[in-house]
Amino acid sequence: MSDRGVTDETILAGFANLHQVITTGFDAVRAEMSALRTELRSEFQTGLAALEGRMMRRFDRIEDHLEDHERRIRAIEAPP
Repeated sequence: MSDRGVTDETILAGFANLHQVITTGFDAVRAEMSALRTELRSEFQTGLAALEGRMMRRFDRIEDHLEDHERRIRAIEAPP
């Protein structure tokens, strides 16, 4: 291929096109990364809420269990 027909304008147009393609590609990657961050944040919050619920139910069971022990101890210690 001969370079006689290639002008500075042709080269500049090629670089402008390359710049546009790269910019578009990086914009797409940024958008995908942002969507992924949003999805991960949502999944984390959902998982955290589920763990919090499990923890609170466990504490409620422990509290019920302790109250039952207290009731039984009072019954044993009560004078006949």
